[in-house]
Amino acid sequence: AEKVRFRKYMADSHWGLRFYKYRTCIRCHPKQARNLHRVRAKITCRQCHGEEPIAGNSHYNSSMQPRRRYILVCAKCHKGSSASFATYVIHEPIPIAKTTQKAFPLLFYCVWAMVVIAVGTFAAFLPHTFLWGLREFLPDSIIFGFKNFLSKKRKQDEKD
Repeated sequence: AEKVRFRKYMADSHWGLRFYKYRTCIRCHPKQARNLHRVRAKITCRQCHGEEPIAGNSHYNSSMQPRRRYILVCAKCHKGSSASFATYVIHEPIPIAKTTQKAFPLLFYCVWAMVVIAVGTFAAFLPHTFLWGLREFLPDSIIFGFKNFLSKKRKQDEKD
């Protein structure tokens, strides 16, 4: 697929693409398959982006242009929402991806902070839980025998 930056100002952003009639949206825009509307509400791309020709997002006639998006697209289904509702990022990026660091740095660093906290918690408490479970399931004679062995060894070390 052609780079988006060159096509976002065109009245027909798909003009000149080979075999366009036979393609699905997801074939050329695979990252958009994670779209919340597509996954949760079963809405198709055309219901928001409009029928042919699909204008680029920055074209003045596009229904997805940031100034017009709320009136032409979002307000159809989301009644009672304000114009700032249209600023929500529909096609969310993969939070851990390196490209997200440039586009959404707060999201990127928050996700990595949560990953570090989770890994640190598991690294500390899994061995603790394993040893605790071992203590619970082993017979007391083994545990006390090991303690007696250690105390006798200490006494011998002190005598020497």
